[in-house]
Amino acid sequence: MAEGDNWRSSFWDCWSPSSLCLKVTFLPCFVSGHIHHRLSPNVHEEYKPWNTWCMSYCFLGVCGCNFLLQYTDREELRKRNNLSGTPFQSAWRTGCFPCCDLAQSEKELDALLAERGSSGINVLRDGTETGYQRSEEMVAVSNSAVAERQAE
Repeated sequence: MAEGDNWRSSFWDCWSPSSLCLKVTFLPCFVSGHIHHRLSPNVHEEYKPWNTWCMSYCFLGVCGCNFLLQYTDREELRKRNNLSGTPFQSAWRTGCFPCCDLAQSEKELDALLAERGSSGINVLRDGTETGYQRSEEMVAVSNSAVAERQAE
């Protein structure tokens, strides 16, 4: 990790693992869709590789503008987790080296989720975690407790 850089993997380390290198090179729309799904508030919904984000990435790629989608996700990941960088750095990295950006973002999300011990937690910008929130109405109550409440 370079000094002042708090990303867990180097931007230029897009060659390993080789499976991720192949994915970001030949199927970048799927990797971008996966990153976007993991950053979205609907992270608990089932992930489908061929999703709207992936299709948008393909369509924007026709005119060379798919880096705009990567830019929004990189900025979201960077801001949400207080990672180093600037909007300008995000722009040139996603525009000039899209494969390296996708690999770094995917590895960063893997590391963050491993640290938090769950793949189903969405961490908001303020640091609070969202996920399943138990409500008191949903708490299981024994039959004797129900009988006591009815007797009151």
